[in-house]
Amino acid sequence: MTTEEETRRRSREARFAASPKTGGSSSGAKPLSTSRVSRLLLALYAAFLLAVVAAANLGGTNEVFELVGAIPFGDKLGHFGLIGLLALAADAAAKRHDLRLGRLAIPTAPLVVLVLVAAEELSQIAMVTRTFDLLDFAADVAGIVAFVSVGRWVAAKFVACDDVEARPSPRRS
Repeated sequence: MTTEEETRRRSREARFAASPKTGGSSSGAKPLSTSRVSRLLLALYAAFLLAVVAAANLGGTNEVFELVGAIPFGDKLGHFGLIGLLALAADAAAKRHDLRLGRLAIPTAPLVVLVLVAAEELSQIAMVTRTFDLLDFAADVAGIVAFVSVGRWVAAKFVACDDVEARPSPRRS
């Protein structure tokens, strides 16, 4: 490549990088992609949940725990919502990746969440500050299934897929 061609190529790349359509900026900073944002939000939310679990494991009480205890089925609703949201965030961060077993497609990230939640629930058997409750685990599973199902439905209907090749093209008749 001649120096003139190299200069033109660099100029094109600089214009493309600074273009508002591509999300570029003239400052040279990389824009946050959707997958990077979803991974960051997942990490922050997981850290929050770990803090909640740690507080519960230490036998601590606070206004939030007391409020949840005062609401009928508050503990179960908390499990449903908190773990369901965790599974939804994990599924989004993993770009809705599935584990294929023949014709069966199992969402990979929610499966990992399910295994971790099962381990956490079972660990409560050995703790004096916690009590194992199979209904808590049932609420966790129900939250995972509900949130991931709705999230995937919304994504299929309204969200552009990052990986265009992974989504089949619509058939028109």
